[in-house]
Amino acid sequence: MRIHVLPLLAIALLSPIPAGAEERKTVPTTPLTLDENGLPIVSVTLHSLRTWNATRTFRFLLDTGSGACAVDSTVPSEFFWDEPDIDTTLVDSANQSMGARSVILKRVEVGKVMRDGIMAVRMDLRAQVGRFQDEPLDGILGMSFLRGTRFLLDPKAGRLVWWENHVSSDGRLPITEGPDGPLIRLRFGGQETSVLVDTGASGGIQLPNSLLPKGEGRAVASVGLSGVEQAGSEVMVDRIGAGSSAWTNLPVEFQGTGATGGIGARVWLAAPVCFDFITNHVSFTLDAAGNLPIRRERNRNLPIVWDRKGGTQRLVVLKVKPGSAMEKAGCQIGDELIQVGDLQGANLTRRAVQDRVATGARHVWVVRRNGQDVKLQFGPS
Repeated sequence: MRIHVLPLLAIALLSPIPAGAEERKTVPTTPLTLDENGLPIVSVTLHSLRTWNATRTFRFLLDTGSGACAVDSTVPSEFFWDEPDIDTTLVDSANQSMGARSVILKRVEVGKVMRDGIMAVRMDLRAQVGRFQDEPLDGILGMSFLRGTRFLLDPKAGRLVWWENHVSSDGRLPITEGPDGPLIRLRFGGQETSVLVDTGASGGIQLPNSLLPKGEGRAVASVGLSGVEQAGSEVMVDRIGAGSSAWTNLPVEFQGTGATGGIGARVWLAAPVCFDFITNHVSFTLDAAGNLPIRRERNRNLPIVWDRKGGTQRLVVLKVKPGSAMEKAGCQIGDELIQVGDLQGANLTRRAVQDRVATGARHVWVVRRNGQDVKLQFGPS
């Protein structure tokens, strides 16, 4: 998830954190879970300003694509100082500007890794990215915390291992510091481009639209933190090179005007990978063919979101993609989901609906449209 912080906060976020700031007599680990969008979630402990040794644990998105940490507007003020002298403007992946408050988190603890005085932004995450989550995020663990650390992300074991070096150097690639976060250099179609290392994005590899091969790809759209869509095209490509390795035979999304491209969770969660923000490298586990890894299962995310206005929550249709099973069933934008198969009430969640649709079995959706309940015969694409 791309959060570009302009202008003054970005300068503060580029301040290096001493690599030796942690005591490393033991190797700390942090449990890692995936939300219904396939994004990595970690528990983060914040320390109170008011009460000595008082702490509280929150759910944060692990997001190397965010230049700053972020906390939701519901996080109590006892965990941070306001920073009124720093003007903050956020720019999301759809190039939309959003206002936010600058704060300094007193102490941030992840596993046994601690950082003091972490710059962050405070914003309404629940009304933005939280619409796509059954359990909305409390915050984002971005580069203002992660810079100066090294950790192994092991998706199969469901954990982060701090300060751990990856065992293999075959898939080791250099990274550089960009305005949004760390960048990797890729080769495609005889050209090179730098793309964002973005664990907070649910997709695979995205490239700038300027590199789109001749001919039209499949129309796709991504949604930025602001909720604004950015149109793009998806094309199957034979090879994308990086260092001495490559990804082969994979779908690539070419983003709209102004986008720089990125590498999302479908790559970072395919196999163990080491993020080294001390020496500025990432180290991949190569697949059986010696290629860089990517998860190849079908994207199961559905364009349904939570509307939590007015103290209640409703699951509604955000978009109907042309040619999709939702379009064939007769779904319309704004339809409220009442029942999907036997799912209703508290059991009707984004994760449960996506799991049901992923089975491929035919079933009935009941939606509320203009005050009337409508039955839709739903089946696989």
